[in-house]
Amino acid sequence: MPNRILKESITTSDTINELTPEEEVFFYRLLVVCDDYGRMDARPSILRAKCYPLKLDSVSEDDIKSWLNKLVKVGLIKLYIGSDNKQYLQVVTWDKHQQVRAKRSKYPEPVEYIEENDRSNNADDSNMVSNDINCNQMNAYVPENPNPNPNPNPNTNINTYVATDVAQCVSVPAEKPSDSMEDGGAQSKKTGKDGYTQEFDEFWEYYPRKIEKKRAFRAWKARLREGVDPEILIQACKNYAAYCTKQGLEQRYIKHASTFLGPDKPFEEYINGPPETVQQGSSLLKEPKSWGLLRNLYDKYRQEEEKWV
Repeated sequence: MPNRILKESITTSDTINELTPEEEVFFYRLLVVCDDYGRMDARPSILRAKCYPLKLDSVSEDDIKSWLNKLVKVGLIKLYIGSDNKQYLQVVTWDKHQQVRAKRSKYPEPVEYIEENDRSNNADDSNMVSNDINCNQMNAYVPENPNPNPNPNPNTNINTYVATDVAQCVSVPAEKPSDSMEDGGAQSKKTGKDGYTQEFDEFWEYYPRKIEKKRAFRAWKARLREGVDPEILIQACKNYAAYCTKQGLEQRYIKHASTFLGPDKPFEEYINGPPETVQQGSSLLKEPKSWGLLRNLYDKYRQEEEKWV
């Protein structure tokens, strides 16, 4: 996931001050595992594994349930039911503080919100859903992210942008998602027997070092499952190729595509263009003067040394 923004104002936030130290840490860890729209699978078992991979022996699912309830209570997150009838969470003020780059969310749009009173602190994963929201609308397929902004009006409460027909539980025949929707919701069409998508083939055409294509495709699919737009990856690839050309980089110094698309996301440096030093002119890329001075000193030392041989 992209890096998330924390502002200094959290230190004096009345809402954050209502949390215990453990609950506050959980909230910050939650921010970095949410997708680009501030959404996440709300099952405690999933949250425990994602937020505390190195502390599974000291953090229990009961801890997660308790902390989750507290975040709902103070208004930092909302729990909702998606079109697949599963429970998810949404960080309430996400769009005010974080950048949204992906065109679609990894998780379904809200169908029904769960009020804090509808949840039980001791409930297990299967019965954490309110009993009064089992209407036929739950079976309808809701396209992921029909609106690219998770909350288009910052002055509108997050509860208010659930569709009217959903709120009234109007029965709608279920639609099966198109076969072209795969890899985390990104639109892709497979081409040829190799199974590569058209978007990936376009990416590969521009990438400056063509090696280990299968590994690169696996990394590509992993990023798409996280909600990254393939067009962003293609643009980053073009910018990186331009950077490599301008730098005159040899093939051995160019990142493998699987690394460029890897979990550390080096591609993010090139989304908006090559690094600033390249844009400002090649003079900034010249060898530092100190390197030349050191080389001259070394050459003089070698010359003096050769006189005594």
